[in-house]
Amino acid sequence: MSQSVKLLDGKDGYILMILVILTAVFMFLNNAKAFYGLAGASIVWSVYEFIDCKSELKEFGDMIKYGAGCWLSIIGAVVIAAGVALYALEEKKNA
Repeated sequence: MSQSVKLLDGKDGYILMILVILTAVFMFLNNAKAFYGLAGASIVWSVYEFIDCKSELKEFGDMIKYGAGCWLSIIGAVVIAAGVALYALEEKKNA
């Protein structure tokens, strides 16, 4: 028996997509405060979803297999964090 659950099956996936899109928009608009806040929220939301999923399914133990979407979400959070660091360095250099 197997079952697949996607983050987009509920509202959580849409919230994450909106956060990431807004993060990119404010980065290109050079609004540093909004960019940092939204980037932080995106990272926290991604990590929260991963931890929540893991804790909800812990009773199934080794039967759980995480798909590409789960890992892409975590990789995306790391990329956003790297983007924030690069943005901050560029902002300091230009100041």
